[in-house]
Parts: sequence; structure tokens; C-alpha cells
Amino acid sequence: MNPKRLVKELLIAKCENSYKKQVKSKKTDYSKWIKEQEEALLKNSQSKLSKINCQTIDLQTNETDGENSKNESGLAEYGKLCKLIAISDRDKSENCVTNCILYAGRNPSDLQKSLKNVKEPIEIVIFQKNEGLFTDFAFELVYDTFNKNKNQIMIYSDEDVIDSEGERSQPWFKPDWAPEDFTSFDYFGSFVAIRAEILKNYNLDNFGSIYELEFNVLKDNGAFTKHVTDSVVGHIAHALYHTRNVSGYESIEKNLLKYEAASEFFNQIRENIPSHVSIIIPSKDHPEVLRRCLESLTNKTVLHNNRDYEIIVVDNGSNDENRKEYEKLVNEIKITCGIKSEYHHDSYAFNFSKMCNYGASKASGNYYLFLNDDMEIVDEKWLNRMLDMATLSYAGAVGAKLLYPPSRNVETKVYDYDDVIQHAGITNLRIGPAHKLQFMSDSTDHYYGRNRFCHDMMGVTGACLLVKKSIFDEVDGFDENLAVAFNDVDLCYKIYEAGFYNIECNDIILYHHESLSRGNDAESKEKQLRLNREKDYLYEKHQNLYGKDPYYNVNLTTDMLENEYGPKYHYEVNLQGDFSIPSEITDVIKDVNEDKCVRIGMECAMDIYKWKYGVSRQKCPIEPTENDLGFYFRGYSFVIGANNACYNKTLLMKNLSTGAVFGVDVELEYRPDIKKNLRDQLNVDLTGYSAKIALDSIPQGEYLFGMYVKDKTSKQQLLNWSSWTIDTKSSSVGETYGL
Repeated sequence: MNPKRLVKELLIAKCENSYKKQVKSKKTDYSKWIKEQEEALLKNSQSKLSKINCQTIDLQTNETDGENSKNESGLAEYGKLCKLIAISDRDKSENCVTNCILYAGRNPSDLQKSLKNVKEPIEIVIFQKNEGLFTDFAFELVYDTFNKNKNQIMIYSDEDVIDSEGERSQPWFKPDWAPEDFTSFDYFGSFVAIRAEILKNYNLDNFGSIYELEFNVLKDNGAFTKHVTDSVVGHIAHALYHTRNVSGYESIEKNLLKYEAASEFFNQIRENIPSHVSIIIPSKDHPEVLRRCLESLTNKTVLHNNRDYEIIVVDNGSNDENRKEYEKLVNEIKITCGIKSEYHHDSYAFNFSKMCNYGASKASGNYYLFLNDDMEIVDEKWLNRMLDMATLSYAGAVGAKLLYPPSRNVETKVYDYDDVIQHAGITNLRIGPAHKLQFMSDSTDHYYGRNRFCHDMMGVTGACLLVKKSIFDEVDGFDENLAVAFNDVDLCYKIYEAGFYNIECNDIILYHHESLSRGNDAESKEKQLRLNREKDYLYEKHQNLYGKDPYYNVNLTTDMLENEYGPKYHYEVNLQGDFSIPSEITDVIKDVNEDKCVRIGMECAMDIYKWKYGVSRQKCPIEPTENDLGFYFRGYSFVIGANNACYNKTLLMKNLSTGAVFGVDVELEYRPDIKKNLRDQLNVDLTGYSAKIALDSIPQGEYLFGMYVKDKTSKQQLLNWSSWTIDTKSSSVGETYGL
């Protein structure tokens, strides 16, 4: 073999061995992570958690069979009935004793019979619905949660699956109390704890299932009303139960509103008044797009008795030719369909909020439906179903699932229905509002039915948003300071803050021919900076909501724009590391070729203080630490068609005023989501990168990001630039401290 070739192969082998070690050190599976979380929880709670002793009890005879009902692994087993005596050591002079029945069954009437033989007072009843194990501190945590939250009458927790070797997987991280999730299916899962005093009010023989019992208890105790600070339902965001072999979700029947009691109850709390919907459609210079929307709307929409709609088209300045087309189209609707339709034209810069508010001012309905002109209706039941939800007393904004339109094969001229999700609700992450499941296939169930059923969400898209006129007026409509982005999010956040539940109806599908009117927000520096300004404004208005979402579990990814619902240990931001020290490398890279094979994506580039608290220093009372004075970057990068184990990566920051380029050392991150999409590429486990730099380590200005790669086995050097920019002059911390 050629000596040079041999040397290179040895170098490649060395790089790959080193790379494998890095991957192993950074790769964390769920079983390992959850054990670390539980060890930390127990360490921090040793002096706070109650101490519980367990005894197995036969409820038929009220006899015990020993002092410990737990198995060798320390976990309480399915199929056992336990009397739990909880002794609190928080106050030695006042021991707190309780009795708690652990009921391993699915039929409440069985418990009714057994409880007749129990003479001691019962405080908590725990229903087990699936075969499995409780974690060894589950009872303590349930008991203490009830003690700390006197208003809570029912508690559920997260769960996972355990195998015969004790390894855990498939975590089901659930939302906090979400009435729409609950009426879709029993998302409480494998166990639920209920205060015994509440159950005294019910004849358990009357219920055919635990789910039916849960529903009636919640209904009677105000769970299906506007949300308040202290909910009657408690959620413990820890996996306290481990099902055997199959997840608790898979064992649940997933029928919508399956019980007559549920249907009757919803009929009671709906507004029994005629529903007149004003459909408000902002549009400009797209008459053919609007025609498709209106034709699908009028052809497909069928409303029940006491429900009707009108159409209001708001045009912010179409040219004369298109204006005439709009007038003609709206008149056709009036004449051919007999539907009240209006067209309003005025010339001003695009402002979605202003157009929607103007349309609302001209509307006569008691419900407003804001609809993009690039929507296509495909199901005649869509508006009836949305109204069914909107008429609930606690409902706020109601949205539908949007799919990208089917693409057309040029040769066959046949539509290919590929079921790609565009919108399935808005989630409030630390990096901003996100459309989870975007670009995912709707033919597959995602994360325990998140693209199925109805769910409570922090927001729904303004592309198709239904809301009561009274609620819209109560929150002062759309904020016209948000002309382009986040206006629908702001509206939904205001509605949430007013106590209403925003509801995403994933059983309703519309096609969304997206971004015809204003393009992609990330396609230019100007649009990107505008987007950042509008996001800053959003969180200045809603500081208490920054990084908070009761319908998105804290154990899921909050720091990344990940499409799926992934566990946070995949992409957990760590701000505790050392700052990288940028160095000017303008001359070093001046002769390096730009190559599109070097891919770079920037997912987060922002002021650390703002990252942590959501707003600028001037608008937040928290004093910054030394670790807050800087910028944090996170993204992904790889080289197409190359062995990625052989490259060193340096993040580039180009000053757009001076042209000076600074290099920043990065920490490689394990990214299984990227690897999954790069199956034909070599060594792409560590495609993620992160870095942070001190505030004063580079001159203030606007910077463009890129990536410089250098092959460790040859002299090859390549770079490529992204479209992502950051303006360090606008750093809130820098302005405050004069840096």
C-alpha cells in the first residue's frame, strides 16, 4: 500500500476512534437520565418527603400479611391492596398519620364492596388501571402533594415502561390539567389518586369504569370551568408508574367523548343561543388564491340549525385590476350562494392585526373566525366542529389542524396526498412560540396522540382561529404593534391570561397554502431582525409566560425548535460552562473556498440574560450574574458526502460593517434527530454545536454566522455562511452596563 495512503488511513482510524468516544460520552439514554433525575430528587427531598410504611391488606377480610408489600426492587406491585401509614418527620412534635388504600383494579364497584370491611379512616384512594410498578417514592410524593395543595382532589403523574431487566423506556410526559385532552381519552393514564372524602359523595356501583368516575368527580368539582391558579387537579411531572411491556397510552381506548355523561355535560355548558359567525379574511393582490378559498368555503361548509355565517374580505391595497376581481368575486358569493358578503379596500402597509381588527369592527356575528386567504376547506363538518368547542363556557380561541396542500405530479397530473403537517397547535418554548410537529407526516400518530383528538394548547394559528366576540372584545383584539408575526400568539396569550382554554381541534383538517402573501420570515436579514424585535415585544407584554406552558411537560425539549416531542435530555441547554474566546481569523480564511457542502443551521443566537428571563434588563428586576453577560449560540452543522469524524469546526461571526471575521470554538452536541435524517452520511452523531461568548469579547455590531471546517487528515479547508444574523448592539445587558 502507498505509504501516504496508509498514513491517511491511520489518521482516519484515529479520528473515528476519538469520535466514537466523544459520542459515547455525550449520548444519554432515557433509563440513565431518569435514574439521575430521581437520585437528585430524593437527595433534595430527603428531609421533606413523608416517610411511608406499607402493609398488604386483604380488603375482604381486613387482614394484613406482613409489613412490606413492595417487591425486591422496592416498587409496589400491581395486584396488591395496601394500607399505607404515612408518618411525616417535618414536625417531630406533630406526626401526621394517614391511611391510604392502593386499589389494584379497573372497576369502582369492586372497591365499593371491599371498602365496607375497612373500619379505619381512609384519606386517599389510588386506582391502578394497568399492570406495572410504582416507583419507590410514588406514595410519598402523592401524599405530600395532597398535603401541600388542599384544594386538589385528584392527582395523576407521568409514566414509562419497564422491562424484565428493570430498564425503563417510552416516557409519557403529560400536560398539566387539560380538559380537552381528558375528554378525548383518559390521559391520566395508569393510576389516579383521589381524596377519599370526595368519593363518599358517590355510589361507586353506578360507574362502569374509573374514567367515568373521574369525569363525574371532576365535573362536579369545577374542573370544567375557566382555569384558575389553584386547580382541583394535580399533575406530578415525574414518572411515578412503570407499566410492563406496553405503555399506558396503548392500553387506553381512544374514543372521543365515549360516555353519555360527557356528552350530556357538554350540552349543559354550551351556549344555547344561535351562532352567527363572521368569517374575516385579510387578502391583497391574490384574487385566484382568494377564489379557491371562498369556493371551498361555500361549497364545503354545512352548518346545523341556529348557525350561519357571513364573509368579510379586508384588502389593504390591491391594485386596480385585482380590486375589480375581488369585488366581482364577493358579489358572486352574494348572488350564487345567498351568503352575506362584504369587501373592504384601503391602502396601507401590511398589518395583519389592523386588517383583522377592522374586519371585526364591520362584523355582525357573535363569533369571529379569522381565516387566511390561502386556506382550503376540505371537510363540510369543520365549522360545526369548531363551534361545538367554541361554545364551551371555558373555551377561548379554537383552531384546526392544518396540512400542507397535496402536491401535483406534473406528468400524471394526479394529486399526491402526502399528509404533511403545517400546524397542530402553538407551544410556548424558551426560544419562542413553536409549531410542534410541523413537516411531520400526519399518517403516523405522534407522541401519544398529539396530532389526534382535541388538545388544550397555549395558542392556535391565526390562519384559522375561531373566538367568541365577547372574549375578543374583552382582550382588546389583535395588537396592531405586532404587524406581521406573533399577533395570533399574543391574542391567544391574552385569552389564556383571561382564564380561558385555547383549544386545538386535530380532528378538523384544512389545507394551508402557506406564505403566499409575505414570504418566509427567515429569508432576509431585515425580516429576521424584525421577527426578533416582535418576539421581544411579545415577551415584554407576557413576562409571566416566558418559558412556561402548562400543556407542554417540563421534561420535554424546551430549548430547541425540535419538530417532535422529544425528551429534554436530548437538547438540554447548559449555561454553566466556560466562555469561548473569539479570535479574529479574517486573514486565516481569506483564501478558503466557500462550499455549500458545509451545512450550518443556527437555532438559537441570543443574549444570555434575555434567554434566561425572556426580556431585556431594563424591564426585568433580576440583577444579572457574571455568567449572564454574554451570548449563547446553538445549532447544527455537517459536511455532506464526507467523513464528519475528521473535521474540526469553528463557528464564524462576520461583522457586517467592517468585514472582520471572528472564530469561536464550539462544543459538539449529540443530535439523534439530525442523524435520523442523514442516514446516507458518515459519522453525523455529533452534528450539534453550542458556544457562548462574553459580552465584550467582540466589537458591537451586526454579525453574520458561518462555519469553517478543517480536515484533520488532509489540508482541506471549507466554509459556508448561513442567513442568520445577530445585532449585538441591541443587547439589553450591554446597554444597561455601558459595555
